[in-house]
Amino acid sequence: MSWGRRRTSGVAPCYESQDLRSVLARPLYSIRMAPSKQVFLDSHSSGDRPPVVEMRRADGRLLQTVCKADVSTLMNELKWRAPEEFVVKAADGNTNLYGVLYKPYDFDPNKKYPVLQYFGTQRTFYGDPRTAQLGYSVVTASGRGTEGRGKAFQNADRGHLGQFEIADQVAVLKQVAATRPFMDLTRVGVLGASYPGFMTTRAMLLAPDVYRAGVAIDAISEMAAHWRNEGLLGPPETNRAAYEYASNLRLAGEIKGRLLLIHGTSDMDVPISHTIRMVDAHSFDLANPTTCSYCRSNHMWLAESVGRTCRRPSACTSRST
Repeated sequence: MSWGRRRTSGVAPCYESQDLRSVLARPLYSIRMAPSKQVFLDSHSSGDRPPVVEMRRADGRLLQTVCKADVSTLMNELKWRAPEEFVVKAADGNTNLYGVLYKPYDFDPNKKYPVLQYFGTQRTFYGDPRTAQLGYSVVTASGRGTEGRGKAFQNADRGHLGQFEIADQVAVLKQVAATRPFMDLTRVGVLGASYPGFMTTRAMLLAPDVYRAGVAIDAISEMAAHWRNEGLLGPPETNRAAYEYASNLRLAGEIKGRLLLIHGTSDMDVPISHTIRMVDAHSFDLANPTTCSYCRSNHMWLAESVGRTCRRPSACTSRST
């Protein structure tokens, strides 16, 4: 079930209809206008409310409820619980960051739970509630540089990628755990694929005393070696210092925890050479960095399978002293 992306900028004053303003102020919604432009379908949900599809007039007035997701089995038989929303401050101490916390179905506030932090797509952070059912506290928050909060917020890391994103996520962990003693910050893991795989590895490198384990899937290791990053950092010849700073290769010796690198051999978006170079950059005295390659797997297959683990131990290779 998806969780709502909180809107913080309000609704533009040009929308005079109160009904339409209420539609646009929802946490997560999408509309599909009819060819006649007289009615539209309004699909909306939030972290604790299942998806609903309604038909409305162009001014926002409700005509009928088309369908509503039935989550009774999820609630009654699988004991699913809605995520807990929170608001914390970014590492700058001023910017509000919004996120959610997933708890196990059999949550006991008197127990200690290991923490798993998800890094989502390049511009959005997300969590997988299924992982919480394995006994984790799952935390996810959209830090500075993600979308949905306006151009200034989204462009916060443009030109200097990798400089404060991890600090934001560490700040999230510490603030959320400060009022939730069941979160065990001595056992924190992080997981992400593609660009979030880059951030997963970077979290292990920049905050090794916070993140004890990580799984990076199809991870970028060096921004200068990936074709898409000129949109974020500009041409390498005009911003070389930022590219060098954003490289994870130069930080490889900082790892203290256990890092699993997973990559598809047929990945054409982020070639497996990124993982090969990252493994090669590791010193032999590190704590057993491990890689797992999937033959003929492309980028999207692994990115969509971010919660999976290696099914065949023979596919994994461990490099140790």
